[in-house]
Amino acid sequence: MPENDLSLMEIEKILEDSLFSKLVYVNLNGGEPTLRLDLPEIVTILIAKLPKLKTITLNSNGLDTNRVPLITEKISSICKKNNIRFSISISLHNTHQENDKISGVKESYVRITETLDTLKEIQKNNRFYLAVNCVITNLNLYNAYEMIKWSENHEIPINFTLGEVRQRFNNLDMKDIILIENSQKIFLVNFFLKLSQDLSLLNQHTLRYREIAEMITLGRPRRLSCHYAMGGLILGSDGLLYYCKKGKGIGSCRDRSAYEVYYNPDNLRYRRKKILDMLCPSCIPNTFIKQEFEKDIFKYLLHIIHRGIRGKQIDGTPKCL
Repeated sequence: MPENDLSLMEIEKILEDSLFSKLVYVNLNGGEPTLRLDLPEIVTILIAKLPKLKTITLNSNGLDTNRVPLITEKISSICKKNNIRFSISISLHNTHQENDKISGVKESYVRITETLDTLKEIQKNNRFYLAVNCVITNLNLYNAYEMIKWSENHEIPINFTLGEVRQRFNNLDMKDIILIENSQKIFLVNFFLKLSQDLSLLNQHTLRYREIAEMITLGRPRRLSCHYAMGGLILGSDGLLYYCKKGKGIGSCRDRSAYEVYYNPDNLRYRRKKILDMLCPSCIPNTFIKQEFEKDIFKYLLHIIHRGIRGKQIDGTPKCL
């Protein structure tokens, strides 16, 4: 565990703060969260300290074929005993050696698929949702349809998101290989429109895919809800608090109450003027979790009704991304 990461005792103390008392959804991500071998203990703390908690999700690169399944089995068992919904999403961005080029890890595809096979076996005795997350960049865009076939062949749901460049992600120097180029945007838009035509009634991401396509082609502000704007937050591994993934750190929960940090007048002013007014309108929706879906349920129903006429191919030039 990195020296600056919160200890179990610190996590327990921070989560006792009233700011977290109404949290119903927690996502564990990184970096690679399973590098913390005490992740099951963290989940136990979350369940004990968050009385309203209903769902825990985990994002992993799936590269460690032993550790990821072991930790997943432990967490899913803990969640099952406490009636908490649990899901895990494994990152996979291309097939075979092409994924190795993207991840920069030799035999990454072989290792990830081995992890997925093991997780499917664990699923038989433990109740959790398993999916693959494919981040689209200019390195894998034209292989996106192959990933749909892969998902169907392996019977594992797949979710597509757009690559992002963020200081918090430590990937500012990778801008040229992450962001989609103008010449690629027509293909990208038509791909998302194709996804939006999925006739599965319970696939809420079809609305999100349509939203992405329309934001790119029409250049209009985002219309779907965001769990950060609804009151969500990020607690960094070092104790720093963030209003959202695009925002800066607003203060350390090691130094003072998380409630005081979140509701500091200067921080709230930053949230309103910088995040809600300036960043939110152009933020591409890469999630559509239960809380977001419930708030946008009527938009989703309208989407289903009109889905048949929404999926026409776009031939014009997208205005923005």
